[in-house]
Amino acid sequence: MRINLLILTFLLTSSKILGQITGYKTIDTLITMRDGIQLYTEIYIPENTTEDLPIIFTRTPYGVRTTNTNYGDYRLNGAYKTLAKEKYIFAFQDMRGKYKSEGEYSLLRPINNGAKTNESTDAFDTIDWLIKNIPNNNGNVGMTGNSYNSWLAAMALINPHHALAAVNLQGTPSDLYKGDDFYHNGAFRLSPSFGYAVVEKEQNGFKFPNNDAYNWFLKKGTLRNINDKETLNNKNQYWNDFISHLDYDEFWEDRTLTNFLKNTTVPTLNVVGWWDDQDFYGSLKVYEQLEKHDSLNLNKLVAGPWYHAGWEDPDDYYKKIDLGGSVSTYYLEEIQAPWFKYHLKNEGNFTLPEAKIYKTGKNQWEDFTSWPPKENLKPTKWYLKKDFRLSLDKPTVSDSYSSYISDPKSPVPYMEGTVPGFWQGGSLGWKADDQSVFINREDVLTWVSAPLEENVEISGNIQMRLFAATSGTDCDWIVKLIDVFPTDYNQEIENTKYDMDNFQMLLADEVLRAKFRNNLREPEPVPSNQIVEYKIDLLSKSHSFKKGHRIMIHIQSSWFPLIDMNPQQFIEINKATQRDYKVATQKIYHSKENSSYIELPIIKTPHNNGSYEKP
Repeated sequence: MRINLLILTFLLTSSKILGQITGYKTIDTLITMRDGIQLYTEIYIPENTTEDLPIIFTRTPYGVRTTNTNYGDYRLNGAYKTLAKEKYIFAFQDMRGKYKSEGEYSLLRPINNGAKTNESTDAFDTIDWLIKNIPNNNGNVGMTGNSYNSWLAAMALINPHHALAAVNLQGTPSDLYKGDDFYHNGAFRLSPSFGYAVVEKEQNGFKFPNNDAYNWFLKKGTLRNINDKETLNNKNQYWNDFISHLDYDEFWEDRTLTNFLKNTTVPTLNVVGWWDDQDFYGSLKVYEQLEKHDSLNLNKLVAGPWYHAGWEDPDDYYKKIDLGGSVSTYYLEEIQAPWFKYHLKNEGNFTLPEAKIYKTGKNQWEDFTSWPPKENLKPTKWYLKKDFRLSLDKPTVSDSYSSYISDPKSPVPYMEGTVPGFWQGGSLGWKADDQSVFINREDVLTWVSAPLEENVEISGNIQMRLFAATSGTDCDWIVKLIDVFPTDYNQEIENTKYDMDNFQMLLADEVLRAKFRNNLREPEPVPSNQIVEYKIDLLSKSHSFKKGHRIMIHIQSSWFPLIDMNPQQFIEINKATQRDYKVATQKIYHSKENSSYIELPIIKTPHNNGSYEKP
């Protein structure tokens, strides 16, 4: 769509020229929404080009241009670098109520709040303005971004503009209560939520003494104390919202993205990180929801071994874990770039399978016709045994259990060593850490298989069925699935040798707050000292346990301060005092009547029919 160059002249003369990425002219402008609110937008236009180009559009709450941020330059020199070389018009926008944009900000603004404008209409109105006012665009717009930016891109899918030709969703939050940033199955994500609340209120100067969030939160003792005068002083609305909506009420439901994605009319590429500690759940659920209505085969999934936003990092920060090269570089250059080129420029002959999945352990990409897979799969139960073995044989003894003491004064940390604030280093890559540092604690129980006599490959959903009892009336159950490397195992990555002796590689994990075991809307006390059955969904994974490795399960009742410490009594936690936090005895059953097990989605291979018989 070629537009009179007088428009570009007007933009360049009426807007401030902000600087230049090599080969691009940068301008800023205010784009008026349907209600008159103006949103600050920066536009990067390639120089010395005569062809009509598509637009790649990113919306953000984090500031397009601030004292410390030059967002467009940062993206085009980083995650969008490959795209920038291909020549696109790029647009970056402060969302409503943020930084240089007008209007009132609302955290993940609900769609059905009665207002005529929301993030979906703002995306629509901006796209309409861009294609009508930016010279030499070809009429196609793509949207992308990760995390909150991805949520904003997903909002454009609800009522898509006709020019929206492709959407690349990366680490998309979908349900902030069931499994994303602020809660998991009723358990409050303490450090992430606190960190986000102070960042959103621009209290960026807050620092944990000695960068030790674990002991700071432990000293605070309760959620009530975090609202004291020396900390938040009951004035941080985000924090107050988080801790006043303890169950799955309308506040959370109105912000659940999948409730509003009812059809798929735009090619959508969903990117998921296996070690994403923020929005792994949401990314999968957005893909699943779009897939329900994808009659045109426009919805695709890419899953790889990444932390949150790690798909943008060519260095692949995974410490000792060998991934066989830069998986992120492959994604950026061989998937994202040709995908946009195909859908926005109509160039190339690029096709993706329904799901392109990176299998860890095997360290290779695999193609699937559906995710989770439906074919060549045999879900297999691995039982917890009384001698702490993980076995394919169901227990045969009665009234068998293992127990531990859960003490709120000494919760299990979620990462090794000093635990920093979640946004001060406590989020990056901790899921790639060796989990063996926790197994000597008396409040962490482990079950492990014998060394495998052949490779065991899994792809798909992982379920934990737990039979357990607590002396309290509430508690948390945390389950981890782990690949244990062999004794005396060493590996070399880029000329650096690593001792991987009995390294415990975290594959999947989840927490369930026991009082929400039946209904996230209506908590129920747990009957003390009675056996209760719990179903814990560890979502999906693709991994190969190599011959000689072992399969391990960790079970514990605290994960601090990733998850707030449960008082282990049936109480509204935002009202709990220090006296309400009780020591509890936890029992995990492995008897013939109450057989706890984890069900793994084992892939049948020519050498393995899925019924692995050699525990």
